[in-house]
Amino acid sequence: MQIPSVTGFTNALVNKGEVENEGIEIELLTHNYTTRNLSWSTTATVTHNKNTLTNFADSDGQISNVDTKRAAEWIALEGHPISSFYGYVVDKEIGLEYINDPF
Repeated sequence: MQIPSVTGFTNALVNKGEVENEGIEIELLTHNYTTRNLSWSTTATVTHNKNTLTNFADSDGQISNVDTKRAAEWIALEGHPISSFYGYVVDKEIGLEYINDPF
């Protein structure tokens, strides 16, 4: 975001935007066996969550590279999940035989 240059800077990172979260979480807790010396219980949790970036102010379509050692980029695009993978779509993987001997 642009800020007055009298601050010594011309822009600043701000946490500005809107996200829509929806999903379901279910937890099942059972007490399977209980005695004076032993207790056995089981907990099972099932979740399905989805988020959608609904407004990213002036930064819609921003591409981020989190780690320069890995070729992974993320895009913040309205209407899509937060931090979606960004990159090329390929038809097939390169065979291992071509990695060691490309010619």
